Amino acid sequence: MIVDLSGKVVIVTGSGQGIGEGIARVFAKSGAKIVIATRSSANGQAVADAIVNDGGVAWLNQTDVGRRSEVKRVVAQTVEHFGRLDIVVHNAAVYPVIPIEQLSDDDLERTLSVNLKASFWLIQEALPHLRKQGGGRFLFTSSVTGPNVAMPGTAHYAASKCGINGLIRTAALE
Repeated sequence: MIVDLSGKVVIVTGSGQGIGEGIARVFAKSGAKIVIATRSSANGQAVADAIVNDGGVAWLNQTDVGRRSEVKRVVAQTVEHFGRLDIVVHNAAVYPVIPIEQLSDDDLERTLSVNLKASFWLIQEALPHLRKQGGGRFLFTSSVTGPNVAMPGTAHYAASKCGINGLIRTAALE
């Protein structure tokens, strides 16, 4: 069943490929206007073009969600470009496989910033817009890695995804 999302505006992070691309395409088929928020302009533009060629509305906004300033920018530019924001899908993630003893502070910070901190930043930046128009939705992609599965070299990734799960439950109450 496809829900009619005509007129709704959706930011999908990490939508230049893979799961994020699939999410963006499904929302577009439902009539939503899609913001392709991804680091790779080439991949992002290809996805935006494909959505437009299929009759949808998509706009590339090259964004590194691992930087708070860019999260703030993409939300503000989305509202400026489309006049509203209805749904935020945080799907972007980094997945460096590195044993704990070799994990640098930079690798840890990058993983936590993209995978977890960006979720907080997206809520903080988008929530005032959603409240102003009477509601909206936040959707976050998590993983079985961490909550259910453990694999060597992924402790930092697993911790970020466990954090997402805690954030989802608590933010829903707030």
